[in-house]
Amino acid sequence: MQQWFQLIRPAHWVKNVFVLIPLVFSGHLWSWKFFGLSVGAFACFCLISSSVYVFNDIKDSEADRNHPKKSSRPIASGLISLPKAWFLCIFLLFVSALASYLISKWFLLIILAYLANNIVYTLILKNKVVIDIISIAIGFVLRPVSGALAINVTISDWLLICVFCLALFLGTGKRRVELVQLAGVASQHRRVYRIYTASNLDPMLAASASMTTLAYMLYATSSQTLLKFGSNHLLYGTPFVVYTLFRYFIAVQEGKKSGPLEILMQDAGFIGAGFCWLLVAIWTVYHSYP
Repeated sequence: MQQWFQLIRPAHWVKNVFVLIPLVFSGHLWSWKFFGLSVGAFACFCLISSSVYVFNDIKDSEADRNHPKKSSRPIASGLISLPKAWFLCIFLLFVSALASYLISKWFLLIILAYLANNIVYTLILKNKVVIDIISIAIGFVLRPVSGALAINVTISDWLLICVFCLALFLGTGKRRVELVQLAGVASQHRRVYRIYTASNLDPMLAASASMTTLAYMLYATSSQTLLKFGSNHLLYGTPFVVYTLFRYFIAVQEGKKSGPLEILMQDAGFIGAGFCWLLVAIWTVYHSYP
């Protein structure tokens, strides 16, 4: 049973919290109806993302056998056969698509767009410099878009820009961590590492961190935000945003963790700053609602 959980990677479901962003910022967090729809959307994204993870492992099983860490994955190690893996992949896809249709036809369309983006990424884009990171960022942007469609609300353009810039930062950090861990053999495992180096990834990290910070401050002070929430109190969350971005930057350069998820979820500083930012966001949004 453990190998099946390892295959669907439930620890990575935390990425799907981006689906819940529209619920928080629409002012409907305390509504059982909207909360239920958002949780259902979150569950659908967990299923479809797990289907994608299984597909990735199937596609990369041969290469993973020669990877220092990925060789222990269930398919690469032979613990789960390819036919069983394909069955699980298709089953998760079917259940997610069916549940998504019950939520909304438009939500289903975004789920399928997310699936298509990831398939193209696995087959082609992950070996294309810069485009690979943009593809990852698009996948993150589709999450809040889907969450908005699930509860039929409009999401701020600035909020989507913030998510896109943040995802660029996280995706670049992922490449930087992999580069450090694979040391001199990185190019043997992925062709993009023939071009990616620490000297060109670090400026990309710095640029995306700056873009994320600027986008957040512009969102917090935009006329749209002031009109909707009646204040610019989101700006008070800026120190927490800057702290997490810089802390992540340093952690990535150190290369002591296996990836962004481990960096973000196993560090008390990140968790504490994220919680503080969430309190600021909830206070800002809900003090203007009766």
